[in-house]
Amino acid sequence: MYSVLEREHGITAEQAFGIYDMKDTGECSTDEFRRVLRIFFGEVLASSADLDFVMKLTQRRADQRIAYREFCKFLSKRVVRTFKSQGAAADGPSAGAAEALGDGALQRELSQPLRKEASLTYVMRKAAELHLDLRKILVESDKNELNVIPRSKFVGLLLGLPLGINEVEVREILENDLHFDNYGNVDYTVVLNSDLFCHLER
Repeated sequence: MYSVLEREHGITAEQAFGIYDMKDTGECSTDEFRRVLRIFFGEVLASSADLDFVMKLTQRRADQRIAYREFCKFLSKRVVRTFKSQGAAADGPSAGAAEALGDGALQRELSQPLRKEASLTYVMRKAAELHLDLRKILVESDKNELNVIPRSKFVGLLLGLPLGINEVEVREILENDLHFDNYGNVDYTVVLNSDLFCHLER
């Protein structure tokens, strides 16, 4: 999807969404976001289901405006396969898309043997396997109840858990799978609100 944009239209994803961002805020409305998807990615996102799946991958502000730059970072680094199959049954869902797994993709993910990798999906599944209360751990680390944890503290938090991942892998997870506020703090609600986490927490 990302390569299609540059190959067919000669612009980056950020430039495409920036068409509606006259003030260069890095945000656009939901309607504007959908419009860009239809214009530039119509061949890839052929159905409403495809479009809805992509919408689930976006980070929205309190006013429901979409932070398209965060989406573009995710798009360029993680979404190399087509969105149409919601993770492609043959390959399994993208690890970075754990927060947007549909019911079918979620069941496929859970049916796969757990293997170590630098992904949020692995962290959540490994924590569940070890019966770690990840929600409690994250919330207790947020003393000010701001729904964010300082980046360095979050790194130390994951390294301190018996997940078997090293600092390089934690930083890869931060770069590819998580969102940050304007001060660089980790927005851990991405974890707590993901379909996979909610399923594992039951």
